[in-house]
Amino acid sequence: MCQNFAEHILPDLIRKDAWDAIEKHKANNDEVVVVSASAENWIEQWCIRHQLKFIGTQLELKNDLLTGNITGLNCNGN
Repeated sequence: MCQNFAEHILPDLIRKDAWDAIEKHKANNDEVVVVSASAENWIEQWCIRHQLKFIGTQLELKNDLLTGNITGLNCNGN
């Protein structure tokens, strides 16, 4: 599900000016880190594909199942 989101949905959610800024910084060999309140699972594959580091909200897993809770703090800027 996350792979499908990264391939088919997330690209349409990235604003052109944001993508242009990412490309500019990558061209300058700057370190680019995507910081999102979204679950890391949703952004991980897209960031890996574009060689970007990422920080997002971590979802709690128990016995390889999502619990509905987050691990640590929500990465929402508060």
